[in-house]
Amino acid sequence: MGTAKALAYMHSSDSGCIRHGSINPSNILVDHNFMPKVSRFSLSRALTIEYDYDDSVVVHMHYSDPTFIQCGLLTVKNDVYSFRIILLELITRKLSTYDEDCQLTDLVILYNKAYDSDNSGAAMFDKYITAAEDVILLEDIGKLAIECTKLGPDLRPTMKEVAERHEILKISWGKAIQGR
Repeated sequence: MGTAKALAYMHSSDSGCIRHGSINPSNILVDHNFMPKVSRFSLSRALTIEYDYDDSVVVHMHYSDPTFIQCGLLTVKNDVYSFRIILLELITRKLSTYDEDCQLTDLVILYNKAYDSDNSGAAMFDKYITAAEDVILLEDIGKLAIECTKLGPDLRPTMKEVAERHEILKISWGKAIQGR
């Protein structure tokens, strides 16, 4: 949730919209209190009229939005896509990476297939974090992840909406824990 809030702030800051452009696990650090900190802003871009769209950007292909890879235009919705890949990795404990045959193991596709076949992502959840009482929360996070990785950037929520939904999930999960 802290990372979502940080990205939402960057995307709607008073000083202008900033796109990170390289959201991946190595760019999200945690402090001694396990609070996430977004780092490595060397690839970030401000949305300005003067922006040169021909700038080359180094990307981690398995975290990159396919629409960015196709057209090379870095938008705030690219950060939404990349953030959700990380969230899927957390709830599944699987990496979206290349396999031994150098084929992309697309976690989004695997998760969507599992969800479509069972109307649930539970088959993909990490068995060590799947307590029966937490499945509803993980399902809600998985549904949000699906929305954030839709191929049409216009179909994705903004980071502000993602952060707000995380806050709602946190509150509802807290109430569920208190009710146990």
